[in-house]
Amino acid sequence: MLLKILYLFWLEIMEKIIKPILMQRVKSYLLVLLAIGLSSWGIFAQSAPCIYTLELQDSQGDGWNGARLQVRIKGVNTDYTLINGSRQQFLLYFNNNDSLQLTYFKGKFDEEASYTLVDQENRTVFVSGSPFPLPGVVFRTKIICPTCAPPPVSQIKIEDVRAFTSRISWLGNVTNGIYQVEYDTTGFRRGKGQVVRTMLSSLTLSKLRENKSYQFYLSVICKPGDTSKVLGPYVFRTLWANDVGISKIVAPVSSCGLTSADSVKVRIRNYGGQPQSLIPFDYSVNLKPAGVNMPADGLYTGVVSKDSTKVAVFDATSNFSTPGEYLITSWTALKSDSLKTNDTTRVRIISVPSISTLPYFTNLDGKFSGWLVDTSSVNSTWAIGSPNKMVLNQAFSGNQVWTTNLSGTYKNNEKSYLLSPCFNFSSIKKDPTFSFAMQLDLESCCDAAWVELSTDGGLSWAKLGSTDSGINWYNDRAKQVWTGNGGFNGWFTASHPLPGTSTAKDVRLRMVLQSDFANSYEGIALDNFAVTQADRDFLGADVRNVSTDPCGTTADQVTFNVGNLSIAPVTAFNVAYRVNNGTVVIENVGNLSIPIAAKRAFTFRAPFNSSTPGRYTIKAWIVGENSPLNDTATNTFYTAYPLPYAENFERGAIPTNWVADNDLIVNKDRGNTTFVLSDNLFSGDVTLKAATPVFGLIAANDSLTFQYRYVNVKAGDVSATDLGVNDRMEIQVSTDCGKTFTTVTVISRANHVPSTSLRRITVKLGAYANKYVQVRFLATWGQGDYWIDIDNINVLRCTSPFSSVIAQASQSGVNDGSALVVADPYAGP
Repeated sequence: MLLKILYLFWLEIMEKIIKPILMQRVKSYLLVLLAIGLSSWGIFAQSAPCIYTLELQDSQGDGWNGARLQVRIKGVNTDYTLINGSRQQFLLYFNNNDSLQLTYFKGKFDEEASYTLVDQENRTVFVSGSPFPLPGVVFRTKIICPTCAPPPVSQIKIEDVRAFTSRISWLGNVTNGIYQVEYDTTGFRRGKGQVVRTMLSSLTLSKLRENKSYQFYLSVICKPGDTSKVLGPYVFRTLWANDVGISKIVAPVSSCGLTSADSVKVRIRNYGGQPQSLIPFDYSVNLKPAGVNMPADGLYTGVVSKDSTKVAVFDATSNFSTPGEYLITSWTALKSDSLKTNDTTRVRIISVPSISTLPYFTNLDGKFSGWLVDTSSVNSTWAIGSPNKMVLNQAFSGNQVWTTNLSGTYKNNEKSYLLSPCFNFSSIKKDPTFSFAMQLDLESCCDAAWVELSTDGGLSWAKLGSTDSGINWYNDRAKQVWTGNGGFNGWFTASHPLPGTSTAKDVRLRMVLQSDFANSYEGIALDNFAVTQADRDFLGADVRNVSTDPCGTTADQVTFNVGNLSIAPVTAFNVAYRVNNGTVVIENVGNLSIPIAAKRAFTFRAPFNSSTPGRYTIKAWIVGENSPLNDTATNTFYTAYPLPYAENFERGAIPTNWVADNDLIVNKDRGNTTFVLSDNLFSGDVTLKAATPVFGLIAANDSLTFQYRYVNVKAGDVSATDLGVNDRMEIQVSTDCGKTFTTVTVISRANHVPSTSLRRITVKLGAYANKYVQVRFLATWGQGDYWIDIDNINVLRCTSPFSSVIAQASQSGVNDGSALVVADPYAGP
């Protein structure tokens, strides 16, 4: 060892003194003589083993699910697998001329698995196939170790980076080796950096500058004249010496029962490289200073070490007792702080109201209601406001709703919760009833909504009720959830008792939305939350028009479903309805009897006329209700849709307001990247027929645009179709709600352009100005076997100037209303 230390000392002398003045021949001669002398002591490694790195990967992060890789070294088998997680590294130790064999054994999800073998000099030895690794024996070789092998790349670590120092370490794999590190600021040329040599497997680089980027190279000297491959560069950045900040505001948090004198608790973090003390810190609420009295308050006198945090509590308290949202801002004010951008942290908390008296009701249009998004939600889209969507486009009452995305769809893989305020039922002797208005637009197969109840303040939750235990409660009997449209085309009111909640002090409710990995719709809209407890209490469950004719009738009728939340059956009460704010119709239900916790339908005898094209809103209610919080139901339907009209089939199904052949489908097949309306025409299916709903009124410059294509499919290959003399697609228009149609455009062999891409067609509708129309696509087969795809159907209109389309302004001349702008993505420049 003494000789080895002398050799290190000699290397330093050679590097700094002798090298600049001696000729290379003299230096080499001296090194040879020294090496001969040192070799006689046997202190240098002659042929060290080499170490390979095996890395197992899983693309989904859940391990290999039973797959394994068998590594055979010199006839000895060892199995490796990934139990869980996305990656794991293993070190394989070899001697020169060892045999190596890799054998892969399949698991359940091999498309997720992969692996890589890298040698000591960071060269890839073997990479598995992707996405399916080949099973069986996949690799054989004989290991040839370098005479001087560097440390394994996977084991080179950068540790404990500070302002002026940084520790680096590696796996010391060469017995009696001398490790050489060359370092300097990032970008330096090798041979020009600072060189440090050590016999240890770690090194602290010192005299660095703060907030600088450095890089280093690593190699090992096995013996004089035998140095390993140089590894690197490895890059790190030093910290600022003085850098502190507030990393988190710990308290208060969103909850019920916040008071007029709540303490604010924060975490002070040291981001820099030097220990810190005597740190000033402060806070504000809603951008107003909290009144911290420094230095008696707001001065941290303890020591905050590097990479550590300390919790501090302000003596100055704040008033959070009024329900609502509060913005708390906290910051440090260390004068020597080099980086101010991480000094400050903000958090919004909600002071949730606690309701102890009944009845409770909110239509979400007044002051803060206390409903909020649960922090345990994943990919939440819940928001409160005025909805602006195709299906969920209006509130049940007033202007605001809680909905999943105010202007679009919920997210894929969403599991989100809308959480109620707190209810204190300690003085309530009978279980109350919960009700709310809801409109749904969920993927029927795979997405769902339900309600959960907690009696311990949210520590534990249980699904509330079943299809048979409430009114309009869960339309999917198999799964006990709401899905699709919940069983109603529009708004309906759902109601369910809250079992086991009487005398409970801390009751919470939450609406749950769970979606799968694809096909998100508009989701949920909620309004008119109520919790009631009355001897006589009605529920306006839902209302509908009787006619199923999409164009309405002159003698349409209203059916009103009434729920009974009373303590006894009810009968002989009055109900009323009106259409589009027209005349109010009042009738008595007569001998219709509604049992407790049930609903029954009453059809008004007085009819209304729904045959005129347009929009109809029905409102029905119970007359003389003692607790009129949830006694009203509304429903809006169309016998003609307003313009602009657009349909892109991205909901993945035939639109409910279309009239189409039963064999038509909506899918993404045959190379389509979005959903299209499709039909396969051949000798066994000779027509495609699909009609839009009625829309209008048409203006003189309106046009219908759509895209189409004809394609052949064989063995998965898609090719353009040449039409025969009898193949054709007619675009037809009806002005009498589909009774008769007139052909306005024909696509045939004469004008069809064969292509695998969708082709855009424009049809002028000026001849139907001031009329309501329905458009039908009628394709007729002539020969062959082909698919027809139709997509992006629009009736667009340009309004100029744009200021003229502003609606719902707060007052005349104020441009603060709304405007619907539908862009045509195919119009081109």
